[in-house]
Amino acid sequence: MSVNGQQQIPFNGMTLNYHVETTNDLKTVTNLEVNGWSNLRFYDVSSSSSKLIVTTSGTLTQNGEVTPLDSNSTIDFPTDQDTLIFLKNGGNANLGIYAGPSGLIIPYIPGFTVDLTRTWSMIDMPIINSPLGTFSTYRYRTQETIPSPYGTVELTVLASYDKNTQILIYGEVVASMSGFSAIIGKVELREANLEFTPSATGSPQCVIATATYGSEISPEVQFLREFRDQDIMDTMAGREFMTVFHAWYYSFSPNIASVIANNPMMQSVFKVILYPLIGILHLSAATYSMFNFNSEIAVMMAGFMASALIGVVYFSPIGVLISSKKRTSNLTNSIYKMLLLVWFGSMICIVAGESASISSVLMLGTSVFVLSVLSLFALTVGKICFTVIESARDSKLTNARAKE
Repeated sequence: MSVNGQQQIPFNGMTLNYHVETTNDLKTVTNLEVNGWSNLRFYDVSSSSSKLIVTTSGTLTQNGEVTPLDSNSTIDFPTDQDTLIFLKNGGNANLGIYAGPSGLIIPYIPGFTVDLTRTWSMIDMPIINSPLGTFSTYRYRTQETIPSPYGTVELTVLASYDKNTQILIYGEVVASMSGFSAIIGKVELREANLEFTPSATGSPQCVIATATYGSEISPEVQFLREFRDQDIMDTMAGREFMTVFHAWYYSFSPNIASVIANNPMMQSVFKVILYPLIGILHLSAATYSMFNFNSEIAVMMAGFMASALIGVVYFSPIGVLISSKKRTSNLTNSIYKMLLLVWFGSMICIVAGESASISSVLMLGTSVFVLSVLSLFALTVGKICFTVIESARDSKLTNARAKE
C-alpha cells in the first residue's frame, strides 16, 4: 500500500512488526537479555480511535534461566494524537506522546518500569538506516532518573519517526550511571504492510563514532555532529567539502561500523584510534570560534588546523619512512615544492569558487586544500623526527668510538 501525505495513519489492517532486543552492555551488568518481536495490527480504525492487537513473542534470559515472553492482547488506541507508534504533529519542538495504557511499559531495568506517556522533545533530524530503507527522521527524546540495584540510573529514551509517514522506525534506550553511558535496549521496525518512500536528506550519522561509543547521544558523537551541522555546514566552503567527504566516507564506513558495533574489543581499539581525532576537532572548533567574525575564514582556519594535526598525528610515520630512504633529499624537496604549489592552487580554487558560487570548483579546491595541508605537515614532521633520530644515533656512535 502506498503512503503519502494525505493517507490516514493508521489505517484498517495496518501491521507493523518490530524487533526488540537488549544489548551486551545490559547483559554484562544485570545478566539480563531480551530478544523478541512485537507485532501490532490496527482494526476498527476511526478518526479518533482504533483497536490494536499486540502480539509479542520472544525470550527473557536472566542468570541462564530462559522465560518465554509470548502474549496476545487487544487494547483501545487513539488515532487523533501523537503516540509512541506514530505521530500526528512530527517536527514540533515538543510533543505530548501517548505510550499506551499502564501495564504495557517494558521493564528495561529489572524491577522497574517507566511510563513513557509524557512530553518529549525533538533533538535532531538524523538519517536512519534500517532494513526497510534509509529514512530522514524526526528524533524525540525523554529522560528520567530512577533508582536501581546498581545505583541511580538516568534513562534516555530516543524515538525516531519517518518524516513522511510519521511512523516509529527506530528507538533506543540509553542508561547513564557514574559518567558512563551505554545503549541497553533497541527497537527497530523490520516489516510493515505499506510502502515507505525512503529519503536520504537530513543530518547524516557519524556511523563509525556511533558504533565505537555505543550511542548517538554519547558526548563524543554529539560533539562531532554539532560541529559539523552547526559550524561546518553553515558555510559555503564547508558544505561543498562535506559533500565530497560524505561520498568518500559513506562508501566504506557502514561496513566498518557494523563490525565495530557488535565487537567490544573493536570498540576499545577504535576508541584509542579516535581519541586523538576528537581532541584535534575540539581544537578546530576552538579555532573556528576565534575567527567567527567571518564564517568562511573561520571554516578555512578550522580546516587548516584539523588537516595539519591529522597529518602530524596519523600520517607523520609515512613522512619518517620517506625521509629514511637514502638519496631522497632532492625528491623530498621536489615533493615540498609540488605540495606548496598544489596548496596555493587550492586556495585560488576556493576563492574563485566562493566568488562565483561554483560548487564543483569549491569541492575540488576544499578537498585539495585538506589533502595538501595534511601531506605537508606529515612530511615536515616526519622529516624532523627522522633528523632527530639520525642525530641521536650519530651522537651515540660518536660517544662509543670516543670510549674506544
